[in-house]
Amino acid sequence: MSHVPRSLRSVLRAVGLAVAALLTLAALPGAAGAAAEATFTPKIGFSVYQSYGMQQGAVRGPGGRIWLIAMMPPQWQGNPTGSQALDAVNPTTGVVNYYAPLPPSVGSKTTLLAYDDGAPAFDGSGNAWMVATATTFSGARSHYLVRYTPGPSTSHTYLLPASCAAGGITSAGDGSVWVNCGKNKVMRVTAAAKSRFFTLSRVSFVGHFAAGPSGSMWAVGYNAAHAAIGLVRITSGGGEAYYATPRGITPRGLAGDGSSRVIETATCGARVCLESVSTSGKLSHVGTVPGTVRANWGPSMDASGNVWLLVDGSAAKAGQQFFLRLTSGNKTQTYAFAVPGCGGSLLTAAGNPAGSADGSAWIESTSNCTSIGNTATAYIGGLVRFKP
Repeated sequence: MSHVPRSLRSVLRAVGLAVAALLTLAALPGAAGAAAEATFTPKIGFSVYQSYGMQQGAVRGPGGRIWLIAMMPPQWQGNPTGSQALDAVNPTTGVVNYYAPLPPSVGSKTTLLAYDDGAPAFDGSGNAWMVATATTFSGARSHYLVRYTPGPSTSHTYLLPASCAAGGITSAGDGSVWVNCGKNKVMRVTAAAKSRFFTLSRVSFVGHFAAGPSGSMWAVGYNAAHAAIGLVRITSGGGEAYYATPRGITPRGLAGDGSSRVIETATCGARVCLESVSTSGKLSHVGTVPGTVRANWGPSMDASGNVWLLVDGSAAKAGQQFFLRLTSGNKTQTYAFAVPGCGGSLLTAAGNPAGSADGSAWIESTSNCTSIGNTATAYIGGLVRFKP
């Protein structure tokens, strides 16, 4: 599981206005205007995309676009059918499209849905799946899965069993999605909403998921004291294999491509290391994060098998952070940066980085040093693109 970040103040002010011209707001419902999009060359370094994000993180989804859960733009907020949407940034055009509305409530329409359990995950049919929490006026809470189909903007909600206090959802390599139900419980869901519920026997809790081959899912396993102790591989049919971590290595997070490549980040003594994970659970050292790591976001894997981390650590100068990319050939590359416009402030992020085909790293920002009341320059929840 990625290290919990410190509370940092950061800024994305200087480049916001320059990027605003790239923003295309599509008509609702659904999104339009794709035929008018044109390719462009992203600038080196930072770009910011105003997206009204809800700080749940961003993922690479259908068409290689970068997706996140967001509020509708101001001109559509207050829509009686809901004010929450999916945003998608096209890396080759810079255009932001909005897909809305997400279901705002369930039942009598007095039970509101909060999309507060992480970024969406996409199934093999292009549907976005999200975990939503419903809270009644009396304070009763329940969890739902929401399946949303961009374009036609159709949606379905599915009440999760009481034993599934969902805490995130991940895409698998066979087109299904997996839900972390809390403690040692997980659920696999197909595009047709057929689900299977599995209880694991060798660990007390599961953390970061990563897609493995043949529809399997890997997870970091924890004991009853919440200490990371190893990895668990779960097959699409519920078969479970547990692999204790060798002495001196503590797993932190996982990334996978749904095929043959699974990479673990781990604490190895005083350093953060990167380990390749075989189908049989064997670890092979493939890289080390330079310097001391104070906080990191990730890992995630792009479509080319590159692994990305955002790192706050001693390998960068004061006032800087760096993106680390472990290439598909296991070469470690670092890209230090300073957030523009606020005198050495650091980037505070939600979720993991996402990589696009042109080599850019993307991450959702959670704050900057401009007042949120300043609509010209405040991009709370915006998408940040870093092009090496």
